[in-house]
Amino acid sequence: MDDKEKLFAVLTDLLAQFDKVCKENNLTYSIFAGTLLGAVRHKGIIPWDDDVDVVMPRKDYERLLQLPQTAFRFPYFLQSPLTDKGFQKGFVRLRNSNTTEISIIDAAFDCNHGAFIDVFPMDAVPDDETVFKKQIRELSRQVKLLHFAGRYNGGVGSLGLDRKKKMVYFCLLPFYKTGILTTEKIFNKYNKIASRYESDNTRRVGTICFSFEWERFIYERKDYESGYMDLPFENIVVKAPKNYDAILTKSYKDYMTPVKAPSCHGETIFDMDTPYKEYIKVNKDKLVSRWLSKRGGTVNG
Repeated sequence: MDDKEKLFAVLTDLLAQFDKVCKENNLTYSIFAGTLLGAVRHKGIIPWDDDVDVVMPRKDYERLLQLPQTAFRFPYFLQSPLTDKGFQKGFVRLRNSNTTEISIIDAAFDCNHGAFIDVFPMDAVPDDETVFKKQIRELSRQVKLLHFAGRYNGGVGSLGLDRKKKMVYFCLLPFYKTGILTTEKIFNKYNKIASRYESDNTRRVGTICFSFEWERFIYERKDYESGYMDLPFENIVVKAPKNYDAILTKSYKDYMTPVKAPSCHGETIFDMDTPYKEYIKVNKDKLVSRWLSKRGGTVNG
């Protein structure tokens, strides 16, 4: 089995484990984005892809966050800012702790770096564009606070920040140290803002916790509320939205025509044979050096 086959096997196993826990706890999910495209077009992971994405209705996502940690037994680990304080994303990942998948943009952070699948909530999108843009600005501010909290808890500190961002970090530092600002508080506020219009009968829904460049991943509510179906995926069967054609057309237009695209995770190290703790122990200095060489971009969710 080559390295790509090993990665695909681990990702498929993670998805199967996620499906199992969702069934045990009566949680709704569906495969999403490139993973949905892969299921429809390739009956599995897109051959040049390196990740798996799933999405959940907001109410099911919140229930997922409340599950006991024992719901996913070692080596599986449900990672969020609630369970891993060095993790500085505004969504959830299910990791395999006996493997290594390190995005260079995150390489210096002290957190779980096992191979992962991404889990996003599907939130109501306000019909008023001005209101929506205000919501996105609020989410963006919380994600930056979460990033700085991840720096504090993840042992990174102000390393690699430009002068302006260093000033922001040190201004926030007393709030992190005293517990006025914590990863839990910031993440909970982030989710509260994202789900603000959940009770409204909005026309659209979207994965706004996944991308602030929202248009590509915003859909007609009816397309996601039309129900779910089973689709074969590698050697397992997973849940997908029944109206996948409208959803994939919105995100990819002519989705049956293959187009190779770079990974959204950027430069990434994969080692499915080595637990991430062992890999980092041997390569810590090299990882930090590569991470510093990538600094200078924007802080993303």
